[in-house]
Amino acid sequence: MDLPKPNTTAPDGSPIKLYRLLKPAGEPEIIQSVLRPGSSILELGCGVGRITQPLLEAGYDVVPVDNSPEMLKTVACDKKVQADIETLKLGKEFDAALLMSHFINVPDDALRTEMLETCRRHLAPDGVVIVQRHDPLWLANAAVGFLGDRAGVPTYLDHVERRGKEIDMTIRWEAGDQTWTQSFATRNINGEELDRALQSAGLKFDRWLDLKETWFTARRKSSR
Repeated sequence: MDLPKPNTTAPDGSPIKLYRLLKPAGEPEIIQSVLRPGSSILELGCGVGRITQPLLEAGYDVVPVDNSPEMLKTVACDKKVQADIETLKLGKEFDAALLMSHFINVPDDALRTEMLETCRRHLAPDGVVIVQRHDPLWLANAAVGFLGDRAGVPTYLDHVERRGKEIDMTIRWEAGDQTWTQSFATRNINGEELDRALQSAGLKFDRWLDLKETWFTARRKSSR
């Protein structure tokens, strides 16, 4: 496998070497709780394949998509596609589309709708979109300090600045003598905004998958 060079980052600033260290933190189990064995899955924003690999090993037919060629170098799947989520048009339908990594919290309303439209465009008539979002309570109350190491690497919040519903954050990870930081902007989306974004993309809310309401499913408006 042709691995990325050290210290390479994805277009959004994600440090690739770090993401290769991170482990699944319950995501594959949530996805499998929704889907039938062997379902076809469009994984949008697959990164280094942290979730792709467990799904492939479980027998799912996964097409992983990412806009970073360096990220995709680490994904062991012959169906991987390099593309931006919002412009993807494969001309194929899937049993499920995955929009994880809190893409739904992007501050740009138009971009959020475009990514959801991509999910809708590739969804089989009885298919399901599985979405991960930030915990709204956490976004409202997060403070600088230690966040935990659930994905296998100690993680810290170094900076948080709220501007209405938008939040600027800087995350730091430490593994041995290595440190990585990434700054990003996110948005705390309430239920009304979420419903509006789904409706604009031709989708409708289906159900929550966890008690904190950080994972949910959506379906085509016309689904019965």
